[in-house]
Amino acid sequence: MRDPNRIKPFLNKLEELWATKYPDLRFGQLISLITSEIKIPNLLLVEDDDWEKVIEKIIDKANEKENR
Repeated sequence: MRDPNRIKPFLNKLEELWATKYPDLRFGQLISLITSEIKIPNLLLVEDDDWEKVIEKIIDKANEKENR
């Protein structure tokens, strides 16, 4: 069984992305943004920590844009 303690940190990272970087996006748009960064054809095979890495990458890109 997967560790249920992984869920809250993941949701916190997702909240950070949505609330601070892309608050105007609807949920579907946010998910589309995230999935566009995944290079695996079957999204069901992506592990939670890989999703989190992608979210962090998108946050980093948004931070770079803000700092220009």
